[in-house]
Amino acid sequence: MKKFLLIGHAGFYNRGCEAIILTTLEMLRKGYPGSKFIISSFDYKNDRLKNLGLDVEYIKHKLSIKRKSFKWVFQQINRVLYKEYRKNYWKVPYRPISDVLDEVDIVLSVGGDNYTMDYGHPHYFLGLNKLVKEAGKKMVIWSASIGPFPDYKNLMSIIEGLKSIALITVRDSESINYLASIGIKDNVRRVADPAFLLPPLETNICSEYFANPKGVLGFNISPLLKRYRDKSWGENIIQEIVVFLKSIITEYGLNVLLIPHVTGSKVSENDFLYMMDIYEQLKNTNCIDIVPDINTAAQIKYVISKCKYFIGARTHSTIAALSTGVPTISLGYSMKAQGINQDLFGSLDYMIKLENLSAESLSERFSTLVDNENKIRIDLSSKIFFLKEQARDNIKYLKEVLTQ
Repeated sequence: MKKFLLIGHAGFYNRGCEAIILTTLEMLRKGYPGSKFIISSFDYKNDRLKNLGLDVEYIKHKLSIKRKSFKWVFQQINRVLYKEYRKNYWKVPYRPISDVLDEVDIVLSVGGDNYTMDYGHPHYFLGLNKLVKEAGKKMVIWSASIGPFPDYKNLMSIIEGLKSIALITVRDSESINYLASIGIKDNVRRVADPAFLLPPLETNICSEYFANPKGVLGFNISPLLKRYRDKSWGENIIQEIVVFLKSIITEYGLNVLLIPHVTGSKVSENDFLYMMDIYEQLKNTNCIDIVPDINTAAQIKYVISKCKYFIGARTHSTIAALSTGVPTISLGYSMKAQGINQDLFGSLDYMIKLENLSAESLSERFSTLVDNENKIRIDLSSKIFFLKEQARDNIKYLKEVLTQ
């Protein structure tokens, strides 16, 4: 029996993170029967209510101390008076994790893109690497996209930190190539995202929309895109999408289903709230609907699997589509979308880079998707089996580390 600590989990409000956790637990339970699991969550308050079995417990990802509180003042005094305390002060935020390190066998850093610049510099996770190593435990970066870290002043420290990891399993070729370019090869293994293994769970959500004989276009857009462009672009792109979706309804006769993949309390990350603007502008067509924001990753995957076509910004929304054979266009804001498309199709023909996103580019790429629909479905049916096997390789490589 093993005890695993899973860190880097954003929260189940992010259905991609939920898919990773569920499929990872399934693989670990099969590979190591009777094991126990601790999940460190960024959304501990809500996640702890989710029952994944008696073998799973939750902890906070970080110790949060209110500024100018008694505890905070006490810490500041100790920092000034005691050199040893000052030296180890960086460990304080990690206390919920450090408190359980002695009882676990290995640490898996999940989350998919925590070691990229998508959410800023990954200093929190690099600090965790150091913490785990000092505790004498092994760390695995689990089925991730890595980098790039362009011209970052502390690139060498990032490289050394990644080299110290016991194992890095990587889910796309772009990350493999990037790691090789900065001299990281020996501890790297190629896999696929565990979410390819998530089985869809049948649901009647929006089922009436699939009665249209011409089919449904599933569509996902994320407020995360605004981080990569200025505010005015974020407002304009909604109008570009409205123009495009209106043409889909009128020219192709398709219904449109807006499908949030990340919800939660943060407005800046909530797909549902962001796409409501699109829905409000097109609801009078009676050909558009939006999936409610209280659904599981498996249910959303089922809804996506019923779509004739899919266009998505959230990486795991596109994985849900591709893994169920749905012709898909990825709206790529980072390297991970590029890598997954390159691996599946050998090209970027079915991806639109963020800087090129417009009603015109959407229309052109969608026309290509429709023209090649049958070929895409055949290609996906032959490649998805291979990708699922690659996803299971995560366990194979983990077992190699655990037996060393």
